[in-house]
Amino acid sequence: MKIITPAAVCIALCMTLSSCHRKPESIEALPSHYVTIDDSIKVHYKIWGEGPKTVMFIHGFGCDMNTWEEQFDAFRDGLTTSPFPKGECSSKDMRLIFIDLPGYGQSSKPHVDYTLSFFSQAVTKVLDEEKCGYVFLVGHSLGTPICRQTLMERPWRVAGMMDIDGVYCFYPKLSEHPTEEEQTAAKAYEEAVQDFASSFDGDACSDNIRGFVQSLKGPHTPAEITDYAMSCMPETPEYVASSTMHNLIDRKWWNDFPIPFPAEIICTQNSGLEPDNRDKMQALYPAMQYTELEDCGHFIQMEQPTLINECLRRLITTAIQNNVECYEFGIRELEQNYAGFEFKVTEENRAEYEHIKQEYLDSISMGVMYGPNAVAEMCCYMQDFHLGCSFKMWSNRFPMKWANYKLEMKEYNPKPVAEKIDDETFLLRFPSCMGDDAYVKWSWEAVEQYRKSGCTHLIVDIRGNGGGADWQYRPILNILYKQSGKTHGVVLRNTPDNRERWLQYGPEDEWINALVDSATIHSSEHWFPVGDEYESHEMEVDPRRPQKAAILIDRSVGSSGEQLLLDVRAVAPDVMFYGRDNSLGCIDISNVTSVQLPHTPNTIHIPTTISRRVILGEKQIDGHGIEPDVRMDLPLPDSLTDNIDEWVRWVAEDLKKERNK
Repeated sequence: MKIITPAAVCIALCMTLSSCHRKPESIEALPSHYVTIDDSIKVHYKIWGEGPKTVMFIHGFGCDMNTWEEQFDAFRDGLTTSPFPKGECSSKDMRLIFIDLPGYGQSSKPHVDYTLSFFSQAVTKVLDEEKCGYVFLVGHSLGTPICRQTLMERPWRVAGMMDIDGVYCFYPKLSEHPTEEEQTAAKAYEEAVQDFASSFDGDACSDNIRGFVQSLKGPHTPAEITDYAMSCMPETPEYVASSTMHNLIDRKWWNDFPIPFPAEIICTQNSGLEPDNRDKMQALYPAMQYTELEDCGHFIQMEQPTLINECLRRLITTAIQNNVECYEFGIRELEQNYAGFEFKVTEENRAEYEHIKQEYLDSISMGVMYGPNAVAEMCCYMQDFHLGCSFKMWSNRFPMKWANYKLEMKEYNPKPVAEKIDDETFLLRFPSCMGDDAYVKWSWEAVEQYRKSGCTHLIVDIRGNGGGADWQYRPILNILYKQSGKTHGVVLRNTPDNRERWLQYGPEDEWINALVDSATIHSSEHWFPVGDEYESHEMEVDPRRPQKAAILIDRSVGSSGEQLLLDVRAVAPDVMFYGRDNSLGCIDISNVTSVQLPHTPNTIHIPTTISRRVILGEKQIDGHGIEPDVRMDLPLPDSLTDNIDEWVRWVAEDLKKERNK
């Protein structure tokens, strides 16, 4: 056990300054760094190492970064782990970050609310400053709920978490009709935690903290550990201590959200654990490794550093293994089940694809990249709007050409509209194919309103219609229908996984079951047709069909919104498409299934079908979009909600021109 005295700090610091090539002997000897949050609050932190794996250590109540001296000593000197399939983890490729939380150590001590979110903000700011995209968090006592809060707010940034005798509030859950006994127990618990927090209020704060420190030592805790705690914890300003504790017990922080990431839970019975503590921890951390000590004091990282260091080594190894498995699973999904794979990865770019795939695998194996992040990046490489991960559909490296009209307009929030523009023209704004039953009912009623309006011109405004279900645009197709027409159908990438997932669309649906059965019989066929070769539209022409009709589009129209355009072009060739931009280009590869990625709450969205048009070698829509017949050379309107905007009025006037007959 090593405790650093002020004299030793001075000597170590002088030695560091005079002999820069030597390793620092203590955390105190490391140079200080600061970041600022909320304009004026300085957060103090120190760093050792430049390796790709980043570990951040977060101290407990009343303490400072020096509580991690034993961890610094061990990892600085080269603690190694045993090899695993993708490489060996060692401290030589690690970066250690030690923080003084606001209100503690050498950080600012402002008069503010010391909430878990405030502390998490400080942690994140340090990580941002050091450009740490992906880290392991280690928290002691109060540091544990701060780790947990950081992970819940930014799960993509945390590789794994270590809880060293962390603080938890397990507020009793009342049944729907609680008994008097349940209510009494719940009230007693709330009073107990309130009394505990209140003990840090007022003039008695320092004395109460001294008593608190005495309660934290175990029967074999070395005196120097208690001396360390006594040297710093009672020095906590009363307003910091009081605010920290009252905010800590606030019920809003204590949800039952399960953390599915690798977690090391190390606790001691000396802290008054309940008999069911393991079960409670298992519910919060399904992927945990649990260690419960009998008589160790609260500062386990100081009293039993070898145990903590070995658990941290195991955490890093497990997290990297899990992320490699997650990534390799995602790659298999792309290569084996994604309908667009062979059209996105061809002989022309195969070498580039393989290089990027290996680059991300290497980054994961070094512990610097989150597995689902890498899967999402590979999805973005394909440039398919239907393909992606549940939490990340964008990439700086492989940017998708999304239209973000919200940045270019005061308000972009298209809403359903059915009303006359003038005596000749009726507007029907249909901004989505993802409506509920009430929305579909509105669509039929809106078409009926048009029929009764007496208008001879109809504008169908589908700006913002990013898709959903094709059947929802049936009312629109009915009123525009002029002649029988055919559009290309789709074919299924005929794999066992895709067949199984199609059954999930409708386990009791006879058509789906028959389709899957037939695809199974023809399993040797790489592509299997879904339905007939072409989709034919046989309807009656409505006698009140508009004399002139236009569909207004923008770059946000995709998927089922684009299928509406294709169907209209097939059955109503006289209808003109208006717009400044092409549609999104998100229709060729479709029928998405969501697949759970291992070791993570995230899913990957895998399109299972592709248009027969693409199979036949015809021009693809994806990546290009559907072009308007009339390209409008107009600036974007100020806003698009439920209003009649400038574009609608421009189209209405254009429909009145003789040349459009």
